Formats: sequence, C-alpha cells, structure tokens
Amino acid sequence: MADRAALLLALLPLVLAGCSRQSAQQAADARLRAIYTTEWQWRTDQQPDNEDATRPIADHLPHVDPATEALRLRYWEDVERRLGAIERAALSPKEQLNYDVYRAQIAVLLANQRFRDFEMPANSDTTFWTDIGLTARRPFRHLEDYEHWIAQLKDVPRYFSEQIGEIRASPWRAATPRSRRSPMPRPRRTSSIRPSRRCTASRRSARRSCAPRRCG
Repeated sequence: MADRAALLLALLPLVLAGCSRQSAQQAADARLRAIYTTEWQWRTDQQPDNEDATRPIADHLPHVDPATEALRLRYWEDVERRLGAIERAALSPKEQLNYDVYRAQIAVLLANQRFRDFEMPANSDTTFWTDIGLTARRPFRHLEDYEHWIAQLKDVPRYFSEQIGEIRASPWRAATPRSRRSPMPRPRRTSSIRPSRRCTASRRSARRSCAPRRCG
C-alpha cells in the first residue's frame, strides 16, 4: 500500500505537468482562433465577396478612399503583431498549420497595402467595375437580396468616384489601360519572313482579275 502511494506521489508532478501543457496549448489555440475569426469577419465587411453564392449579398460596395486603405493597413499590422506574440510551438498540430497558412496570408494582404496595389484597380486581368457584374449573375433567393442589390446600384457613383480618385492619385496611373500618358504600343512584327516579289505580283494579278469591269 505504501509503495502504491509513493508511486502515485512520484507520478503526480508528471500528470500535473501534462495537464498544464495541455491547458497552455488550449489557451494558445483559443488566442489564434480569436484573431483569425475576428479578422475574417472584419475583412468580409470591408471587402464583400461577390462570387460566393452561399453568402448573402452585401448592401454596399467596398470603400476604397485613402482613409479606409490606411485603416486597413493599420488593422493588418496589428493582426501581424498579435500573431507574432503567439509562440508557434505552443499550438496544437492543427492550429500550427492554420498559423502558417494564415500568417502568410496576412503578409500578402500587408504587402498589397504597403505597395499600394489599390491604386491600380484596372489591369489586363481585373477591373473594379466587373465586380458589379459578378454580383448580378448570382442567384437571388430572398427579398433582402434584391433590396441589397438595389442598394449596391445606388452606391455605384460613390464607388466609382473613389476608384477614379485612387487612379488619379497613383504615380503608376500610366500603367492603367488606355492611359493618355502611356498609349498602348503597337505589337512588333515577330516574323522576319516577307513575301517574295513573285507572291506579291501574283496577288496583284489576282486582285485585277477579280475587279469589276465597266460595260461599254
């Protein structure tokens, strides 16, 4: 009996250490989940998704004025700071993977803000006005969807004005499509092969033989 009690006393510190480690891991997981859950909700409010048909249609278009873009930069910088305060090794294996993916995602969002990608809202692949068309093609299932869509249409003048303002403020505005400062260059001839004189002469002869003739 005494030996059993001594064994239990010897194992007690190990059990307590294991419980303490598990408790610390759960606390770290909870901190990380709180960060990315809150940030994701904030992000979807800031930049409504117009392609995900499972989500409700937003009642507004995104704000892209300089003050809002500066706010987004500060917010994601704070998220990055809070992520840095979490020790990765203290997380569970599942949340370690989430941590790696999410921190890289925040780094990309911060780079977009710091390099001011929002000042070029139109390129050969994407334009800010096509987002409205994507929303229009989504299924409308409830009265609220139609009401929110009408609210978006009423928000178009403000949205376009802010986007145009960003383009005008950008030092890279020459890179936007159809810019007056940077006209699209004509494509250069990639082939050095030119038709021979014989081919050219035959084409001229063919054109003359097909030309209509005057009667009389």
